[in-house]
Amino acid sequence: MAWHRAIGAVNVRPAKPMLPLRQARSTAPWERRLAEAPESHPGLTAWVKDREHLIALARHVVGSPAVAEEIVQEGWLRWHGRGYSADDVRPLLRRIVVNLARDWRRRREVETAVVAEQALHSRYAFDSERIVAARQDLACITEELAQMPRRTVRALWLHRIEGRTYAEIAAQLGVAQSTAYRLIEDALVQLILVLDG
Repeated sequence: MAWHRAIGAVNVRPAKPMLPLRQARSTAPWERRLAEAPESHPGLTAWVKDREHLIALARHVVGSPAVAEEIVQEGWLRWHGRGYSADDVRPLLRRIVVNLARDWRRRREVETAVVAEQALHSRYAFDSERIVAARQDLACITEELAQMPRRTVRALWLHRIEGRTYAEIAAQLGVAQSTAYRLIEDALVQLILVLDG
């Protein structure tokens, strides 16, 4: 008894016989052409045999399989365009590919540095609005410092400009260390309030 009758299925068609699958092409078009005429260009034969190794060399330097593939293609074009003898294919191709990969990496590092520098300059570019705002802030700070007690201004100067410690500031002003801390803190709070207000 057929399985579809055993489970009670109705109108089940038998499966169509499968057609044989086409064999997948395992070689690229250029590899097929090379296989048809392997002796036509000995340099090309050597390049195809070493191609995977060349890609691995380039990928090790540049870090990208796609870029490595392009570098290997460029290496072949450079080798072929110069008309070197077929005896020197492997060592020359390796050297050309490694040099191209290093050049690509250097160029990429320079491009990255230039882009980062341009971003830094654009971030800190001084336009007229920033200059006017900075001058206004400076005028406010100068006015506020003129109104502060001289000892407070000196403590702030020693701390922010000269980079002295609280102990050194206290010794120079002849006050306790906690007083030096309080003087600097009060001055900074006043300046922040002036700039924010």
